[in-house]
Amino acid sequence: MVFLLYRAIIIYVALTVLSVWLFRKNRKTVYRGGGAMNLLEEFQNYGLSKTSMYIVGTIKIITAILLLCGLYFDFLVFPAAAVMALFMLAAIYFHLKIQDPFVSIIPSLLMFFLCISLIAIHFLFF
Repeated sequence: MVFLLYRAIIIYVALTVLSVWLFRKNRKTVYRGGGAMNLLEEFQNYGLSKTSMYIVGTIKIITAILLLCGLYFDFLVFPAAAVMALFMLAAIYFHLKIQDPFVSIIPSLLMFFLCISLIAIHFLFF
């Protein structure tokens, strides 16, 4: 049962991140910081550059792919989940910095706790 939950969390986190960065980066959602219309505008609302958006996006996409590879190579899950958790913590910080409504913080908070759950399950059961 724990193994299925572990795999489901890996898939959920990875596919969600890939979806945001590859398919929804130019779409407005209620979760965008500062009411941004797209990811670039969101990063600008946080006071971050276009270059930083590309760096963060590249790292998140690679990390999501590593999480999916972790379905077959378990040793990849801990470092990928740890990096993703740090990025989600940063996202929470930036949402709070610009005083976004709580609804904007929910996805980052959920993803942070899911990544922490992956780390905990990894150490307790693998």
